[in-house]
Amino acid sequence: MDTVSVDQAIKEGRKLLYWGPRLIFISFVCISSFIFIVFEGNELAAIFGLSCLLFSIVVPSIYYLWMLPKWRIWAFSNIRNVHELETTAKLAQICPIEDRSILWKFEIKNAEQKEQINQLNEKFNLPDIFEEDFSVPVETSYSYSMVGSFIYLLWIIGFLISACVLFLVNKVFLGSVTLIPTVPFIYMLFNRLSATGPSLILSNDGITSEKNGFHFWEEIKNEQIYVFGEGHSYCLSYEIDGNTIRIPLSELIGINSYKVDHVLRTYRGRYEASKINKMDGGKSIGANM
Repeated sequence: MDTVSVDQAIKEGRKLLYWGPRLIFISFVCISSFIFIVFEGNELAAIFGLSCLLFSIVVPSIYYLWMLPKWRIWAFSNIRNVHELETTAKLAQICPIEDRSILWKFEIKNAEQKEQINQLNEKFNLPDIFEEDFSVPVETSYSYSMVGSFIYLLWIIGFLISACVLFLVNKVFLGSVTLIPTVPFIYMLFNRLSATGPSLILSNDGITSEKNGFHFWEEIKNEQIYVFGEGHSYCLSYEIDGNTIRIPLSELIGINSYKVDHVLRTYRGRYEASKINKMDGGKSIGANM
């Protein structure tokens, strides 16, 4: 039995391992800026200010590597579904995303913590079990973000103004080149504005996407949320008849990668549970005949 939920563990991890290092970094940068502004021209102050800038990188890193094993031991000790927690922690940018990341090798932990982590690794030999979350509705839909559409519009206006200025000063070639980037932005903005409904729908029945239509859970395999690019972009992928469908999530409103992962797991779990119930029901009927 879990003593804390995955959501509670992630919230605590976000405070300690995501926001904690960032607040330390900002604090040192602010102190350094204050020193440079107030004590401008003072050599000793300049050295101290530069030291603060160095500490703004070193101290948050040490803090993160020191707190990471503490959080891992607490969270994984109190949660049954360690596979879900591991995936969610990576999506929430709490743990290093790559399993072989060099950050794992520099964790600051003592002998006792190493032994505790080794013991916790045994929990990964057990499959996760489905735990119903009644807060997840029968259907969850995601649409394009209006903020993103507004940003696209600003880019288009910016490029058009720049091109007009270049044309006015007889820089025809540069003006023409400046117009080129507007094409993909106009295309993406048009797709957003022409969308008549949600771009993505997850439900008890299956997955519906704007480009690929609806698919039942029984058709879907290997659904997952994963990180791509520089580690800050997320994508939903699933297989249909051996073909992989990928849906970028960064442009959809209300998208939080690790929460979408939880919703996805819940719907898959409900489908698998209903399938087992139907099979059990069939056996019961057959036994009574």
